[in-house]
Amino acid sequence: AGATLIGMSADDIGTLQKFSTQACSSKFPVAADPDLKVIKAYDSALIRVGNIGISDRISYVIGPDGKVVYAFSDRSPDKHVENTMAAVRQLQKK
Repeated sequence: AGATLIGMSADDIGTLQKFSTQACSSKFPVAADPDLKVIKAYDSALIRVGNIGISDRISYVIGPDGKVVYAFSDRSPDKHVENTMAAVRQLQKK
């Protein structure tokens, strides 16, 4: 569909490398943001559970102009692909 997918997590690069290769079968890159710079820039909430920080699961569609045109937030991963792909297809129609 002409879109690029990049995952982002507050986990360190070692944890994400294992997650990306095992859970995601290396289908897309996953970026580490342990200092929360990008996560905070996108205004994603961070929940502390003991020593672990868990950010919201949010999918963004960013248009060719660099602006966020769609955001979907749900802790469950079930509808993220379906909803963001619909937003990408809408963007292609413009």
